[in-house]
Amino acid sequence: MELEEAVCDWATHLAVAWMLGEALNIRRRRIALLIGAVLPDSYKLLTIPLEKTGLFSATPEVILFLEPFHSLTGGVLVSLVASAFFEDDLRSVFPLIFLGYTSHLLLDCLLPFGPPLFLPISPIYFGLQLVWQEDWFPAVVA
Repeated sequence: MELEEAVCDWATHLAVAWMLGEALNIRRRRIALLIGAVLPDSYKLLTIPLEKTGLFSATPEVILFLEPFHSLTGGVLVSLVASAFFEDDLRSVFPLIFLGYTSHLLLDCLLPFGPPLFLPISPIYFGLQLVWQEDWFPAVVA
């Protein structure tokens, strides 16, 4: 994945999370919702530069290791860990981070390949093939 694609992807996830926050009237702690929306792809901050320099390559084993980040189980675990970095009470921050995380997963379901939502229970990918990753139009509209 190129850096431009990743930025476009993050912009879409952030824009949708922002609109979700507006729709639900979430003013305080909206940052938790926005952070949750980009957490599933946060590993790209490290892997893209390492791929560019030739120090890293996305082998099938690495991809298999990263797949749980795009599941609901991974979402619960990562959201719990991320909640620990906030000064606010876990009960007030965790739901917002997980809501942002879930919005990311649901948006990814629009792509052809989709995420393995119920990993490790089921390895099935949920892709609706409504949007192609190379299509910039959804990001612009969002």
